[in-house]
Amino acid sequence: MRKLILILSFLTPFVLFAQKGSKIIDTLRVVTLQKFKIPSDRNIVLQNILGIAVDANILDENGTFVRKAAKMWQSPKMSEFKKEVRGGRGVTVQISFRDAIEKPGRYLLDAKIKIKDENRRIHVIPAKYLVIVDYPTMAAKIKLRKKGVYYFSEKETFSFATIEFPDPNKYSYQIFSPAGKVLQKGRGSIVVLDTVFKDLGNVGKKLTIKGYYNGKQFSYHENGNNQPHKSEWVVELKAPSINYFGDWVESDVKTNTPVVLSVYNESVKKLLFTYGTSTPDGNYVFVAPRIRNLIIRSDPDGLIVAKTFMPAGVFTYVYIDFNQDQLNLIEDCGQLDNVKLHVEFNTQFGRVVKDFKPTTIIK
Repeated sequence: MRKLILILSFLTPFVLFAQKGSKIIDTLRVVTLQKFKIPSDRNIVLQNILGIAVDANILDENGTFVRKAAKMWQSPKMSEFKKEVRGGRGVTVQISFRDAIEKPGRYLLDAKIKIKDENRRIHVIPAKYLVIVDYPTMAAKIKLRKKGVYYFSEKETFSFATIEFPDPNKYSYQIFSPAGKVLQKGRGSIVVLDTVFKDLGNVGKKLTIKGYYNGKQFSYHENGNNQPHKSEWVVELKAPSINYFGDWVESDVKTNTPVVLSVYNESVKKLLFTYGTSTPDGNYVFVAPRIRNLIIRSDPDGLIVAKTFMPAGVFTYVYIDFNQDQLNLIEDCGQLDNVKLHVEFNTQFGRVVKDFKPTTIIK
């Protein structure tokens, strides 16, 4: 009789909950994919029992079944428990539930704990917990450009660590090409984009970065903003713009100033090219053109010829020269009007075509 009284004194709160429509015992506030324990600060303790069976389900806030609860922890384990109760004497059992929910919302963990006491009577104890699931919060603002445009050879690093996901070893990421090919992957929440930004094969493409925690993508809040964002970011890699420096004036430059060049000025024979672009951050990106298939044409035909080209740091010089036979046709102190120059070549970023304004050549 004494043992029965112990059981009933322990079960009384649970029986009252059942009589009042299974009231919620406790409320937990967690974030998506975050593993939680129910009860959060203790275990459910069942004393002097000979048998136990638990049915635990996750319900939505309307009471609709979502799925079975993921995992129940029990001490002693069921195999040990069965050994200990063989003599007909009940033992103390502790249980709790371990789970993680992927989507935000209000959920119920609804458990029915069926036990057998030492008098072999069956009791069903309801245990209902409210679980409020929200998105995690990004620990620091994602430092990618708003439009996601970057230029070849730039450097960029960002972190997608959240405040609530504590284990740094469970973060991972992958970078995908537009065709879905994995270009880079890594462990941790810090993504370094330098390598993919140096790959010529990525120029002109939009690359997708996906962040994972425990192998799954997630949505998150920025600090101070309740709008959810997916752990997925798109960047576009572009080639810098080709730039020309020299005494010849490009045809697309609007100026009424006459162009007059001396054949004895050595700088006239140097055309300097570089790829260079200013970034939204106020920095500059410079890349030396890798020239091939150089073509030089002039009007009059054959007056100007290609000599060679040579890289110099982030620049590449194209050297031209004048055809001496045609120069001999110009008298000393004379001039040749309406000379046109056309330059084209291929680089690592594609074809470059430059036409220059009609120029007066003086001798």
